[in-house]
Amino acid sequence: IDPSNGTEISGTAEAGATVILTDGGGNPIGQATADGSGNWTFTPGTPLANGTVVNAVAQDPAGNTSGPASVTVDAIAPPAPVI
Repeated sequence: IDPSNGTEISGTAEAGATVILTDGGGNPIGQATADGSGNWTFTPGTPLANGTVVNAVAQDPAGNTSGPASVTVDAIAPPAPVI
């Protein structure tokens, strides 16, 4: 799972796997399907709040599941550089 600012969550998994996304409390956020190259992307209906923990678990077509991967949403832009 890649770092996210809350507007889009993406990562890689086994091709064809279903990626199930939950928050830090285990509540469903959504799911995505990995393409033929293993890439997946999920866009929540409303951007996730800064500090939201997102857990991803992949399940392949045979029913095998991965361990969870996590990322914390960082929706605060860094300060502009001072020149």
